[in-house]
Formats: sequence, structure tokens, C-alpha cells
Amino acid sequence: MVEEAETFFSKATGYLLLLTGPGIRPKIFIDMFVLRKEILMTIAELTLIPIGGESSSCSQYVTGALDALVDFPSLEYRLNPMGTVLEGPMDDILAAIKAMRETVFDKGVPRVYMVIKIDERRDKDNHMDEKLASVADKRQNDH
Repeated sequence: MVEEAETFFSKATGYLLLLTGPGIRPKIFIDMFVLRKEILMTIAELTLIPIGGESSSCSQYVTGALDALVDFPSLEYRLNPMGTVLEGPMDDILAAIKAMRETVFDKGVPRVYMVIKIDERRDKDNHMDEKLASVADKRQNDH
């Protein structure tokens, strides 16, 4: 009967579901974060600074870098005046940072200085909206 078991893993929930075949009653749910020690979400902030370009304006480089994020549908992002915040799986964030950097080099810049800040949590889901809401809530309760 064990040969008839099918295993499904849901990336969204992080749970492994073992569906058993006919005649086997139990369904087993295993918390995959205990088994894999993976991070649910990572938050990173990236600042790309082109050095040696023709202009001191950076908007053309920012535009190109943001266009590269189209290839990373698993990521959420927010542009701010000093950089871009990315949220999603760590591997996708690192790949996106490389792709964003390449767009700057592709515009003929000989050097790119990057500032990268990464927040990984392994104890609970980590989302940028929740971090902001937590601070706003604490500020409201303190006043």
C-alpha cells in the first residue's frame, strides 16, 4: 500500500501532505519548516549606484533595474527614494539583484556600487507590510 501513497508539497503553506492509497486511512501533515529549516520570506533593500556614467541622474538606471523585475513574479517590490525593497524567496531575491545590476552595466556604466541589506527570519513569516504595521501600531500605542 505504501507504493500507492502520493506526496504533495505546497510552497504557499510550507506543509507536506501525504495522501495515502485505498485502504490506508491516515493523512499525514508535516511542518516542512521543521524538516527543511527554510525561510518563508526574505526582505532585502538594494541601492545601485552607477559610477562613471555620463550623467549624475540615476533615474534611467533605476527604470532599467525595475524592468528586470518582470522576470521575477515571485517577488514583491517597492521603490523608495533611496533604493528598492524586495520581498520573496532568498534565491529569487539574489537572482533579481544580479539581473538588476546587469541592467546598469548594460547601459555602459563601468562600475556599480551596491548596498544590500537583507532581513531573514526563520521563526515566522516576514512581510514588509507587517513590519510597517507593527511599528505604526507601537507608535500609536506609545502616544
